[in-house]
Amino acid sequence: MSNNKNLLYRIITCVFLIFLVLPLIVILIWSFTKKWPWPYLLPKEYGLRGWKYFFNPNSKSLKTLLYSVWLSTVVTIITLIISIPAGKALGVYDFKGKKLIEILIFAPVMVPTVAVAMGIHLSFLKMGIANTFFGVVLIHLVFLVFHMVLRYSQVFLK
Repeated sequence: MSNNKNLLYRIITCVFLIFLVLPLIVILIWSFTKKWPWPYLLPKEYGLRGWKYFFNPNSKSLKTLLYSVWLSTVVTIITLIISIPAGKALGVYDFKGKKLIEILIFAPVMVPTVAVAMGIHLSFLKMGIANTFFGVVLIHLVFLVFHMVLRYSQVFLK
């Protein structure tokens, strides 16, 4: 019985790895492709067009990549700073209003994401923080913090 479970675990792991790695292999091949028409399984011509564009100073690709890495790092750190203590408080302590806070945390799940995003975008436009670093960090936090608070509250659950 143990060997069957181990075999099943290995098969499932291999299937997930294939589904995760295969698209990355296709993207890697595309990065070295000059021409890849529809019916062909592999490209007809190879080249460095994509890499030349990426490293071209006029394309600003490297600057954009570094900006994205910086943005994601800032959002991750702020999310952890907010969600770990909040999740611990919800998971460990019993206090007045705890159920209300849990319901409010679930509110973004109940309301469609597009409706929330449009409302927030209009508010950000009025405040003048749309399309700024601060505004992008805030919009990421709106959708990440409640997910992480829920996760950490389950981790710290008594």
